Amino acid sequence: VVDDEPTVRSLLGDMLRQLGHDAVSAPDGRSAVTLFAAAPAQYTAALIDLTMPGLDGHATLLALRGHRPDLPCILLSGYSESEARSRPNAGA
Repeated sequence: VVDDEPTVRSLLGDMLRQLGHDAVSAPDGRSAVTLFAAAPAQYTAALIDLTMPGLDGHATLLALRGHRPDLPCILLSGYSESEARSRPNAGA
């Protein structure tokens, strides 16, 4: 779970754990890439906030997939669908 909002990060991690999954969280894209690069095989998916300072969601997705192209990723946004799609690199 990669999100710059602590509440969102915590909520998503708690939900995943309640569903029986292990959850690792990172407060930003750079931290997520560092964690992931250390052990890419241990991760089964990534939930990534689309809009974060520094390395945004799209750049984070590309960096993670640079280590493991088959990694399932979901980009999340607090924006409406039309606002999220209108942002640079959205959905790419």
